Amino acid sequence: MINKKLEEIEESDIKHLIDEQIIERKTLEYKSEIPGNGS
Repeated sequence: MINKKLEEIEESDIKHLIDEQIIERKTLEYKSEIPGNGS
């Protein structure tokens, strides 16, 4: 998993999860789009 604060996560961190085929679980869920704030 990524041991960084949310604001420190970079694209390379996400690519690493994909390359290593890290599966979703209770604390990790992949999204195809970033959800909006409903505005």
